[in-house]
Amino acid sequence: MGFFDDMEKSLLQAIEIDKGNIPLEEKENMSAPTFVAVDREKPYSTERRREQKMCDRKEINYAVACINEFGRQKNLSTKESYLYLVNFKGIEFLKDFYDVEHLLSFEDVVEDLARICRNNGGAIL
Repeated sequence: MGFFDDMEKSLLQAIEIDKGNIPLEEKENMSAPTFVAVDREKPYSTERRREQKMCDRKEINYAVACINEFGRQKNLSTKESYLYLVNFKGIEFLKDFYDVEHLLSFEDVVEDLARICRNNGGAIL
C-alpha cells in the first residue's frame, strides 16, 4: 500500500469515527486520555457500506480536486498546497463544510480556503 492509499484509508476511518459509525472506548489507567476503536462485526449491510464508501470517496475526490486547484491558483505544488491547507485548517474546513462548498465554483472555494487559512495564520493571499 502506498502513501496515498494509506492516507485515503486513514481519512475514511477518521470520517467514520467522526460520524459515529465506529465507536470508541476510553482505555483505563492511561497517563493521557486514550481511545481505541471498538471491533464490531459487520456493522452495516453490504449495500449500506457500498453507499457510505461512495459518499466518502466523493468527499475525498472533491478535497483532492480542491487541493490541486488551490495549488494551481496560488502557484504551489500539490504537496505544498496540501501541507499548507492541512497546517492552516483548510482541509478541516473542506471536511466540515463539504455539503455547502461542493456546490460552489472552484474559484469561490479557493477564495474561501485562502480566507480560512489566513484566519488561522497562513500568509498566502
